[in-house]
Amino acid sequence: MTLENDDKTYTASEVLDICETENIPCMFDFHHYKANRHSSENLEIILPRVFKTWKHTPHPPKIHVSSPKSEAACRSHADYVDLTFILLLINAIKQYGQSLDIMVEAKQKDKAALQLVKELADLRGIKRLDGAVLKI
Repeated sequence: MTLENDDKTYTASEVLDICETENIPCMFDFHHYKANRHSSENLEIILPRVFKTWKHTPHPPKIHVSSPKSEAACRSHADYVDLTFILLLINAIKQYGQSLDIMVEAKQKDKAALQLVKELADLRGIKRLDGAVLKI
């Protein structure tokens, strides 16, 4: 079982408080983080806490990425992930050297995931190791 921050009710910090108390892995959703967060929340504080909640499991931390369908439908998932929307997250992840799984939530499913892998692999400082495995 994991707990995930959502786009309307529970911020990442609130979910992390529960996960840390109950020893439950936190599934961090970046799109939800952008839609629903306290002004004091920042990735440099959130990400290490998320990673730590997974330490007692045999699995790497899992992060959901997606981007808004439009400004008006900012909570709905777009067909593909907009790389510029998630660059803040990608740059924050680089600091930690943490192995993790990034799960794509987009209407075009596998096509969106493959496109995102290609776009990420084209960025300076990111290396494609195998298939969808990247070193960030």
